[in-house]
Amino acid sequence: MEDKNKEMIDKADKFYDEKKYEEAFEICQPLAEGGDLHAMWRLGLMYNRGESIKQDYQEAFKWYEKAAHQGFANAQLSLGFMYAGGKGIKQDKKEGLKWIKKSRRAWRQENAGLCGKDIH
Repeated sequence: MEDKNKEMIDKADKFYDEKKYEEAFEICQPLAEGGDLHAMWRLGLMYNRGESIKQDYQEAFKWYEKAAHQGFANAQLSLGFMYAGGKGIKQDKKEGLKWIKKSRRAWRQENAGLCGKDIH
């Protein structure tokens, strides 16, 4: 992730945590359209939950799927839950479990360096 994108994503995450969903959406939408995986996942989350926008499971699924296929663990987990629950897509528990397992593997790879390190 470029430094500028990281800065903007951090700002969007802060707005989101403060429940300032419109501000978070305004930052995430262009970043997601530009290919930022974290922004795609965050946008999917807002569509899934109907935060600052009309709840739209199909739109949430679309954004989760884009980021999931590129290996973003949070999006893979969210996509797995959508398949398992039948939100935005025909329910498919087997496909849901597949994506949930992928997310676990991706998370382990992303965070492998954190395990076993002394943190003081």
